Amino acid sequence: MQRKFFSNLILLLLLNLLIKPAWILGIDRSFQNQLGFASYGDYANIFSFSLILSVILDLGMNNFVSSTIAKQPERINELYLPLLFVKIFFGLVYIIITLAAGWLYGYNNFFLVLLLWLCINQLIAYIATFNRSFVSGLQLYKTDAWLSIIDRFTMLLLGIFIVWIPYFPVNLNLFIGIQTVGYLMVLIASLLVLMGHLKYSGSVQVRQQIYPVFRQALPYALLALLMMCYSRVDMLILKKLHINGSLENGVYAAGGRLFDAANMFAVLIGFMLLPAFSANLSRLEELKKLVRSTVIILPGFGLFVSAFCYVYRLEIMQAMYHEANSYTASVFGTQMFSYTMMCGMYVFGTLLTAGKELKLLNGLAFVALILNVVGNCVLVPEQGALACARVGLATHTFICITNFIFAVKRSSGLFPISYWAKYTVLSVCSVVMIVLFGYLHFSIILAGIAGCAVWIILVFVLQLVNIQSVLGIFMPTHANN
Repeated sequence: MQRKFFSNLILLLLLNLLIKPAWILGIDRSFQNQLGFASYGDYANIFSFSLILSVILDLGMNNFVSSTIAKQPERINELYLPLLFVKIFFGLVYIIITLAAGWLYGYNNFFLVLLLWLCINQLIAYIATFNRSFVSGLQLYKTDAWLSIIDRFTMLLLGIFIVWIPYFPVNLNLFIGIQTVGYLMVLIASLLVLMGHLKYSGSVQVRQQIYPVFRQALPYALLALLMMCYSRVDMLILKKLHINGSLENGVYAAGGRLFDAANMFAVLIGFMLLPAFSANLSRLEELKKLVRSTVIILPGFGLFVSAFCYVYRLEIMQAMYHEANSYTASVFGTQMFSYTMMCGMYVFGTLLTAGKELKLLNGLAFVALILNVVGNCVLVPEQGALACARVGLATHTFICITNFIFAVKRSSGLFPISYWAKYTVLSVCSVVMIVLFGYLHFSIILAGIAGCAVWIILVFVLQLVNIQSVLGIFMPTHANN
């Protein structure tokens, strides 16, 4: 059973890393180049607005479904329709609240229609994810892996057809429309998979089962909401407070695209870390080895990526965008240093989450939100997108450092002095190496290949990664079948 699950989990990672970056760096980027930074900036602003309250669409239901169905697959007929109605109800609540907030924010009728459209897309996507939670609960892992890429694969095909054929007029409606088609495709596919397992036999009340789930999930939902707010509110402030808000949003979105593509790797590893950390909380030595190894894999490699993107910031932006300039490159370079901090948060924040330190995490996230809002309100009018990048870096640095401090405090002896000495050597060598490549005018490709090779060699020479602990993420030594 373990081998089946983890082999298909690897399939899930490979498929997502193959398709989703192609959409982000290929089609999404091409649409921005054709729409222009200002027009795409308006879309990015509205899209961020639609995401902030999307946590209402889940509230722990998906985790409840996958865990319950895994233990009691026969309950699929009892749970599916009642929970689907609950999902749709919360979806309507989400749409109404988001549209009301959009009206108060000052969107005109055209933008409100786009916001409604994006909210509907979010609802369709979350219902498809809800269906997938039943599929994974039934332990159809390979099927779920393929379902996870249907939306982006459909968007990728439609996007290639549209951006490469000049017959189609590229506009925001067309861009949002192909996303709708993608979400509908995965929704239909997931329904077809479930139809073979559903045998509905009358109305069933599951209030007693649902209420405890919501109550237990609320701290996690609050944390997700706060994190979404301090990650997305900057674009809303930028639109309102800067004289060229739409254009600045486009600049900020351009820099954030590569950040999002790189962040997918960290998110997928963070997804695997939570059960791995939870399983080893009582085995302190195994936990320490696992944490030390993942610190190298995530923030350790993240620093290399951030330094590389900063040194080659202008070349990368000019290769990706028609409107790129030194200002766009500065915004992008600053944004990418947030990636290192995000990687650290995925390690230490996940460790605190595994220890159920939700009150602490919510408190830190609330402080981060206040810092982010105040910082952007003060700096955005003068510095624009660069202010958002700098404040975002400060916000993520605050979260990373505080999560690190509390994680180390709660797990004594997590990092010995010898480890820090080796980690410092790796970090300094990574940054100096990339700066040297830039000074010697190495090409991006040569610097990337040589840098990765040297970094990997340093990791093994310094003996910073415990291979058995890393493999433990994929193939734990103990688990309940």
